[in-house]
Amino acid sequence: MKPTKKTVEEAIQKVDRDRVAFGKHPDDGVPRIRTFEHQTERYPVLEIWAEAHRPPIDENVIDIDDAMSGLRDLGFDASQGYHDGALADQIGINLLRSTLSSPDEKLDMVDVQVLEGERVQRELSDIKRSKKIVAQAKARHKPVCWACNLDFGEKYGPLGVGYIECHHVDQLSGREGTNQITSVKDLALLCSNCHRMIHMKTPCLTVAELRDLIAEAERALIMKGTSGG
Repeated sequence: MKPTKKTVEEAIQKVDRDRVAFGKHPDDGVPRIRTFEHQTERYPVLEIWAEAHRPPIDENVIDIDDAMSGLRDLGFDASQGYHDGALADQIGINLLRSTLSSPDEKLDMVDVQVLEGERVQRELSDIKRSKKIVAQAKARHKPVCWACNLDFGEKYGPLGVGYIECHHVDQLSGREGTNQITSVKDLALLCSNCHRMIHMKTPCLTVAELRDLIAEAERALIMKGTSGG
């Protein structure tokens, strides 16, 4: 099903939840991200448009101009509220560069001051999750990341003992309707980083795919080390 105003708003709410949970959006600081403005905040066009489909689709198959046109047709301010820069981090870097009197000046010498901390009230809808099934999954399995084998207790000592996150293999956000059954076998245990990385694609990666990416990255590091690069 093509995006509707409601599903776009739901996709925006998902990004808002990610920003609260992780401090910033995962695309923050990545160059060449097209964004649009909604209620004074900026959102990544391709991610929102992909997430707003039912079921969600891969953002890599979306034409940016079609997405912008679709957002405008649904009443969103996508005519002028976007840019070809990045999100917050990259925008800040570009603004810093524009203030430098010489291209040879170093960015780290610029003292940046901004106003922050204003409270903004928003109405958000969320997907109800069961703490009971999460607790059962954590009780059944050792609290070790299934993708990278991180044990928080070994990494952080007593502070991290027993900590692990639960990932729904069948994303709740992609399900139609309500009150659908979830069992322990539908959950995977992941560390915070792997949990974030597995959701970097829409639809999300499988645990096996993420494990393969980690192994590939580790092999590349080994090769780089042996080659002296």
